[in-house]
Amino acid sequence: MRVWDSLILIASNITCNLLYNKEEKVNKIIMDAKTVLFIALSFYSYYFMDRTLKNTPKDGPLTKKEKIQVIILLILNTIFSWAIFSFGWKNKLPTKSKQVNKYFKNIFISLIGIAIVAVILSALLIATNPASQIKKANQINKLQK
Repeated sequence: MRVWDSLILIASNITCNLLYNKEEKVNKIIMDAKTVLFIALSFYSYYFMDRTLKNTPKDGPLTKKEKIQVIILLILNTIFSWAIFSFGWKNKLPTKSKQVNKYFKNIFISLIGIAIVAVILSALLIATNPASQIKKANQINKLQK
C-alpha cells in the first residue's frame, strides 16, 4: 500500500467517524477543547504567580499589567486561578494576595448573578414560547380524554 493510499484511507475513516453520530463527536471535541483551555490557563496562572514571586523584591499592590492579567485569569478560570494566586502569594506578597481575594469575591459574585439571570431569562422564554403552550394544551387534552 502506498503512502497516498494510506492517507486517503485515514482521511476517509476520519470523515466517516465525524459523519456518523456527528453531534456526539462535536460535543466531545468541544469538551476536549474546554479541558485543554482549563489546563493551559491553570499552568499559565502558576507560571505568572511564580514569575511574580521571583521578580518582586518587596510586597506592594498589583501593577496595572498584573491587575489586567489577574482579572482575565480569574474570569476565565475562576477557582483554580484564585487558589494559585491566593495561596502562592499568601506568605511573601500578602498585599497582592488580599487584592486577588477582593477581585475573586467580586468576580465570583458577578458570575453567580449572571448565571441566575440566565436561568430566569431562559425559564421566562420557555414559559412564554407558544410552542410549549400548545404542547401543554395537547397534554391536557390527552389527559381529559
